[in-house]
Amino acid sequence: PLGWVRAMEVEDGVKVARVENLHNPFRANNKGDRFKLTMNKIYAWSLVDYERVVMLDADNLFLQNTDQLFQCGQFCAVFINPCIFHTGLFVLQPSMETFTDLRHELEIERPNSDGADQGFLGSYFPDLLDMPMFHPPANNTKLNGHFRLPLGYQMDASYYYLKLRWNIPCGP
Repeated sequence: PLGWVRAMEVEDGVKVARVENLHNPFRANNKGDRFKLTMNKIYAWSLVDYERVVMLDADNLFLQNTDQLFQCGQFCAVFINPCIFHTGLFVLQPSMETFTDLRHELEIERPNSDGADQGFLGSYFPDLLDMPMFHPPANNTKLNGHFRLPLGYQMDASYYYLKLRWNIPCGP
C-alpha cells in the first residue's frame, strides 16, 4: 500500500523501486491469486546500481550476520529438496542483459513447473544443481559463477520440529 511505501521512504530511509507489475502468463495453472505477482522478482536483475542483490521473501528471518552472501557469484540459491532450488532467498548480480532475457522468456512462456517464479527461474537456471557449493572466501572477494547456497540459509520450521531444536544438516 502507498502509505507503507511512504513510511518506508520517509521514516526508515528505504529506497523503494516502483515497478509495473509483470504479467504472470502461468497464472491459470495456479489456484487463486497467490502467485499473481511473483514474477516481479525478475526486476531484481535490473538493479544495476548495485554489485549484488540478496532477494528474500518477506517471511524470511536472519538469525545472524549474512554479509558473506554479497560475495556470492552471478546467481546463487538454496535447494529445498534434491531437485528444486527455492526462490525465497537468492543472490544475484544485476544485469540488464539477463533482465531483458528473463522478460523475453516470460513473454514466450518458457516452461514452468509450478506457475510461479520458482518454476520459471528453475527452468532458466537448470544447471544450478551441478554447480559447486558456496563457501565465502576469507579475503572478502566476490566470486564469479553460479553456486548452490548451504541449506542453513533457507530453512523452515519443519527442521526445528524434527528434534525441537534447529538441526542444520550442513553449512552455516
